Amino acid sequence: MNDEGYARAFGRAYSLLMSLQKDEDFEVDEKQARRFGEIVEFFSKTANKLGGTVVPVRLVPHTQRGDLEAFFEVFSLNGQDKVEEFCRVIKHASAFGIEPTADGKVCISLTVPNVFRRK
Repeated sequence: MNDEGYARAFGRAYSLLMSLQKDEDFEVDEKQARRFGEIVEFFSKTANKLGGTVVPVRLVPHTQRGDLEAFFEVFSLNGQDKVEEFCRVIKHASAFGIEPTADGKVCISLTVPNVFRRK
């Protein structure tokens, strides 16, 4: 099987697995939810200060994670305390990305795992 065939087969299997899981079978993991909340708070405050935006947070229990995207024209961390806070909150993420957008902004995306757990 070539790479494309493998990716298609994996995608079908993942879609089937996700379709079998129900949101009501999951509950919030308080420790991870607090960590996700710290990330949301940090990026919301930073976006307010720098004129950025945080898109609505995505919480889908059966995926067991929390996702956040923040958009900035300029992203700046002034002072050692801001850099330290940034480093502290992104340690909670299992995925972190910085990408340019077509409209000249920067998108910072984070995923926090296990915000939900099976009941």
